Amino acid sequence: MTSHVDVLVVAAMADEAAAVSSLCTNLRAVAHPFAGGGKGRGAGASGEVSASVGTLECAGSGAQGSDGCQAPIALVTTGVGTAAASAVLAWAVGEFSPRLIVNVGSCGGLAEDITVGTVAIGSSYAYSIAEATAFGYETGQVPGAPAQFGREECATRARRALEAVEAAGLPARAGLMLSGDAFVTADIADGMRAKFPGAITADMESCAFAHVAHLMQVPFLALRAVSDLCSPRANEEFHIGLEVAAQASAQALAQALPALR
Repeated sequence: MTSHVDVLVVAAMADEAAAVSSLCTNLRAVAHPFAGGGKGRGAGASGEVSASVGTLECAGSGAQGSDGCQAPIALVTTGVGTAAASAVLAWAVGEFSPRLIVNVGSCGGLAEDITVGTVAIGSSYAYSIAEATAFGYETGQVPGAPAQFGREECATRARRALEAVEAAGLPARAGLMLSGDAFVTADIADGMRAKFPGAITADMESCAFAHVAHLMQVPFLALRAVSDLCSPRANEEFHIGLEVAAQASAQALAQALPALR
């Protein structure tokens, strides 16, 4: 084990982690056991595992602020998808022994009334393509696991984060976040809404992170920003880009963390 940290911040892609690292001081790399990324398009952004430790300058930190904090964190990039997310997070929890895990980055807007740039805060998490209803399980439930992760234990955490983010003037919304190893496009978004009427976003890692956190008994919260809409309406802005969404997510982390520690 490298050292204990208060907060383990996890992102799927390097661009998402970079937005958080820009708010940190004294970052130093930590060795990890994982192979490098693949050779496909965007491998440098989406396939490389990295880990570092440092201090996150939360909102209000410094000479002018009394409501902020300087939080010792580990910042880990896992790679895209549920398998990579699960494997790397399990290692990171053992390596850093965090008191809280926070997932940052981008996501797709699934709710019909959500807008790009909105900070999505997970009050619960489910697998979008898990299907074992023939055996008596709920839609999205993996056998042996809860139907949704965080239904009860995340409610207070999500409420505190929502209040802090909205107080900073950032658009935010709390709700069910879906994850699966499929990019959600317009042709499948309607069916997903029908299966999960309360879902607000879709991504490829947050539920896997929540699953690992559940198994390893570490509190978890996702703070992602909507970069694209899964099925935009005519004349509706539907894309703001990964970098902009990552910055919004990092800002939300800095605002919310003092209320979560």
